[in-house]
Amino acid sequence: MLPPNLKSCALLALLSLGLALVLPGVAQAARYQTIIRLQAPDGEFVVDALPYNPNEGGSNAIHVRYRYRGIELTDIYFGHYWRLSEIQLGYLKRDEAQIRALGLNPKPGQWYEKKPQEGATLYMPPSQFSAEEVDRLAAFLRENQALIRSAFKSTDIGMRFLLFFKTSAKIQLHGIAHLVHAELPLASVSWGHHSLQAVIIEREGRVLLYSSTDKRKPAEIITWGEVLPPRKGSRKPRMILRPVTPQFDSKHIYDSKLMKGTRMSGKGMAKNLYREGRSLMEYYEILP
Repeated sequence: MLPPNLKSCALLALLSLGLALVLPGVAQAARYQTIIRLQAPDGEFVVDALPYNPNEGGSNAIHVRYRYRGIELTDIYFGHYWRLSEIQLGYLKRDEAQIRALGLNPKPGQWYEKKPQEGATLYMPPSQFSAEEVDRLAAFLRENQALIRSAFKSTDIGMRFLLFFKTSAKIQLHGIAHLVHAELPLASVSWGHHSLQAVIIEREGRVLLYSSTDKRKPAEIITWGEVLPPRKGSRKPRMILRPVTPQFDSKHIYDSKLMKGTRMSGKGMAKNLYREGRSLMEYYEILP
């Protein structure tokens, strides 16, 4: 049995975490935590991370941010789930001539290496970076992959609650996979339940509902709606969704009510879909 003083500390820790999960305001404001700073050829390259969505197990989700010369580089992670990766790679291959591979091995190694080496793909728009700048940064990152991998492996990213409890998580990546000298083809990819569903928003505004529940069957992709410009005085783009009934869940209608959580049980899809540490509801106004 625990001594009384240790019991009290444990109870306070559990209470603080419980309050944080119910009332997020009791947690200290989450801040980006530096993972690594490198002096690259044309400026500083910085990787930092924001913890969010703590859970009862003492862990939290992580949003990783990459910046070069003070400019945030939008990233897409192409290795999250076997079937969706195939779909996402179609977008990556649109700009195949502009891809700079950074030396990660995308295929599993020996029997003791169960996972391939995975990392984010960073997009560097031609309007902000020249081809020569991209080439110099690519060469620099290749030379420093081991250093980046070590920083990912050793750095804990967490949140603190009322001084009694701290969540902790590590970045499960091996480095940075690619630089692409092109405009980003996707506005966002947000995951749903158990990685079997995702909402893909293309740069042009088309909203796709993706699902894959069986390796023996092709993935299902439905055009669900579109993103419109914000209302006057608002910063949030508007999202309009048409009612659809996907094959994987033929008993339910997927529409704006389901997305906002006013139909079926639960908080709604948008509140469970995360992008950059915030739910999709915080980025878009979902129209009725």
